[in-house]
Amino acid sequence: MTPIFWVGIRESEISDSQHLFAGSVTYYGSNQNGNRSYCNERVCIYSISSEAKLFVKNSLLEIIAIHPDCSFLWYNLEKAYCYGEEILKKSLGLNSQDLFQTFNNKIQTRFWAEQFCSVPTSKKILGQACEYKYLQCQMSNAKAFIIQEALGSGGKTSYLMTSKNQDVVYNLLTPQNEYLVSAYIEHSISVNVHALIADKHIAVSNGSLQIIENENNTFLYKGGDYIAFSQLDFPTQKKINQTAQILCKHLQSQGYRGIVGLDFVVDANNNEYFIEFNCRFQSSTMLLNTALIKNNKRSVFEQHIQCFADGYKPDLTVCVSQSFYKYYCNFDVSILHPKLKLLEQHSSTKIFYNGLSLDSTKQGQYMFDVTYNRSICDISPNHTLWVSENIKFEKDVVRFNKLDDKLWHKANLLTRGVRIDLEEIEKAIGKIKEGTFSSIDMTLENGLYVNCPVNIEFTQLSPYRVRVIAGVCTLCFFDTPLCTVEIESLNPHIESKVTKSGHPIKRIAYLSGDRIRITCAPSCCFKDSMQGCKFCNSTRKPKDYSLSDILDTLEICKQHIPCRHYLIGGGSDESAYGWETICLIANKLKSITTEISCMCIPPSDPKTLEKMKANGITDVSINIEIFDENQAIAHMPGKGRIAREHYFDTLKKAVSIWGTGNVRSIVILGLEPMGTLLSGIERLCQLGVQPVLSVFRPTAGCDYENNISPPIDYLLDVYQQIEQICIKNKVELGPRCPRCQNNIMIVE
Repeated sequence: MTPIFWVGIRESEISDSQHLFAGSVTYYGSNQNGNRSYCNERVCIYSISSEAKLFVKNSLLEIIAIHPDCSFLWYNLEKAYCYGEEILKKSLGLNSQDLFQTFNNKIQTRFWAEQFCSVPTSKKILGQACEYKYLQCQMSNAKAFIIQEALGSGGKTSYLMTSKNQDVVYNLLTPQNEYLVSAYIEHSISVNVHALIADKHIAVSNGSLQIIENENNTFLYKGGDYIAFSQLDFPTQKKINQTAQILCKHLQSQGYRGIVGLDFVVDANNNEYFIEFNCRFQSSTMLLNTALIKNNKRSVFEQHIQCFADGYKPDLTVCVSQSFYKYYCNFDVSILHPKLKLLEQHSSTKIFYNGLSLDSTKQGQYMFDVTYNRSICDISPNHTLWVSENIKFEKDVVRFNKLDDKLWHKANLLTRGVRIDLEEIEKAIGKIKEGTFSSIDMTLENGLYVNCPVNIEFTQLSPYRVRVIAGVCTLCFFDTPLCTVEIESLNPHIESKVTKSGHPIKRIAYLSGDRIRITCAPSCCFKDSMQGCKFCNSTRKPKDYSLSDILDTLEICKQHIPCRHYLIGGGSDESAYGWETICLIANKLKSITTEISCMCIPPSDPKTLEKMKANGITDVSINIEIFDENQAIAHMPGKGRIAREHYFDTLKKAVSIWGTGNVRSIVILGLEPMGTLLSGIERLCQLGVQPVLSVFRPTAGCDYENNISPPIDYLLDVYQQIEQICIKNKVELGPRCPRCQNNIMIVE
């Protein structure tokens, strides 16, 4: 059998298909198991040195001398034409150099493709003419522009010009070079698909969402997520496939064969635009190969070669259930080893070091790839890409090590969670209370009271950890102690007491901080009708306790569990009996406390609010959660069908009954577009309603358990905007009780 050698960027490109190759020559690799790698300098792949190219050439010539019958398969197929005739004639699966040069050229391809499909409005402009005001005149006063060189990959030769960085970007351009200029589509998602073109057949893969980050005014390709591609609606997925088929048929008619990658962007209205061809294998080919081989199909490499034979029918029909992320050294190297340890221990990750020496890291260098057996990103409500904060290396080490910015740390703790050794902690302080939605409640020594996710996906990659040091629970940044913390313990009475009929009171009463929540409905009516909120992990429960059990629980709480105030809530009950139960509980509580809150859906009869007030309820939280009607129904199939106007009418009525400061409404950050969120907050404030900012967090057991929390920058930005709206309307963010702020985006 003729030995085939891989020629690529990284050894990991053939991780699950090494059996196809006798060896490999790469820039990054292990120099083991047949790999020859030029990686001791850890050079940037976008500026490969002449020495690195000479290394590749000499390695290939040496292989030819040892294996005269060998062949080469290239990651970047066009590069085969750069190393001389002896190497070229050994190279497999090549189109003509003219075809490569034509369709790798971004400028030529863009104007060619606009005959057949939608492309962004684009112009060819000399570098010296790419001044910001001139581009605005050419592009209907767009506010930002993508400026691309004709050739380049990975985004390094693509620049983002804005009013703020216009001078910097302009000075990066070569005056006499031609550039492809298009208006920047801010709210857009980048998509890549693979295609294989044979003489009569074309196969197109499912897409992956491309993780592209703006660094130093250029775009850097950082990874891909096949799983998250399903978040695009099906018509958009189908349209991308159809457009890829159309374009590939035209490539086919030009004589092109084998692999090609196609990049698209999808805007907020689900319009798809073709961007460019990549006449080579893709960074994400590795994951596609893994899925094909796992399903007993031929790899992309094998099929690419077969496409040059008459009559071959390629097949890329497979579900890829992985994502990956590329790591560059753009962080404080002091955290390299502890973060790597977490990645190595995580059950869903696999690290490809590609020859990395951890002792010789340089700022900006490529380091390694990590694959994940789950999604690592989400399409945000504003149609941008959110990547999990916990998979990234923390850049701002100094900020982590200081606790003076309470809001910043709270946002991080709320969304990124903490790592804990439960056995170690409970040995030191006894049984701890599990907070709502897989979390723990803890108080930092600076007074910050926060509810932190634990033991769910990606919290095991959090930089925060609670350790027991000298018998005291201590919050650490990786292994560096930050401060002592108090973790809320389990209340023995709630755990052990039962009602007269034998029902455990923990089904009814839940202690959090200085408040007891009384669950008035055994089960949520929306869950019971299979229309529960998709972000809630509560399950359908039997209606196994009665009003008498609730009243028994109140008496037990009065005798054994001192607290400052009570909340009636938990689940939803639309029936008249449900409202009657709330009033009966409140009336009973009047003899126990002077502060009785109620969290409920808006009653259909506005007179119900007056009855609640008359029976002792001192403040209410009627939680609209999502303002956008369509998003509300999408995320809350049952509860979302309650008209948003009915919420506002009820809240207005509630303010007239209880007064400003005693009526609140929870709003979820991260599930609807910024525009409707801010306009809805404005309307709440105008009514005198306190907004309560709850951050979306995926939790085990709910429909959204594999989704991603909003990034920290988004949370801080939206918080500042909401705070200004509140100040303007002279309304405070809620809730007022410091201990009840534990899972809310607010600090005292």
